[in-house]
Amino acid sequence: MKEGCLSGQGQKKLGGFTLIELLVVVLIIGILAAIAIPEYFKVVEKSRVAEATSTFDTIRGSEERYEAQTGNYYLGTLSGTCLLDVCTNSDSYPTLTNFTGAGGAAPTIVANGQGWQLELDRSISVAGFGKYTLTYSAGAGQQAHLTVGGPPTDTNPCIDLGLSAATGDSCY
Repeated sequence: MKEGCLSGQGQKKLGGFTLIELLVVVLIIGILAAIAIPEYFKVVEKSRVAEATSTFDTIRGSEERYEAQTGNYYLGTLSGTCLLDVCTNSDSYPTLTNFTGAGGAAPTIVANGQGWQLELDRSISVAGFGKYTLTYSAGAGQQAHLTVGGPPTDTNPCIDLGLSAATGDSCY
């Protein structure tokens, strides 16, 4: 019997990872992905809602200027021929890439008491939110008000969409 055969002398240690080490790394990556991916979709959806609220604010300013000049609010479809200055001054109306008007039609401003209302649909089902509708009401001295309806599958869509700290579907 040779000396060294039993003691392991002369054997080369091969480099690499054990199966347990690889499984632990895969498990850690899976846990991080399970936490990060839903948060990523929330951030993306917040940016899309920010586009809509920015458009609401632009239209509100245009509606107030129109009302100051004519004595009433513009009611009608937001298209290249609408009478609001956001349509006629820039030769392009406010376009939204992620929302449509109610029922998939062009966004249309309708009467709401003495003021006006604009409803936008998020017709694509969004992870964590489902399909939802943003309804913006303003004018005639009333506080501008945004409502999330649809209903979203989220328990508190206003907070998760970055609209306010209010509870329920009435955002501000």
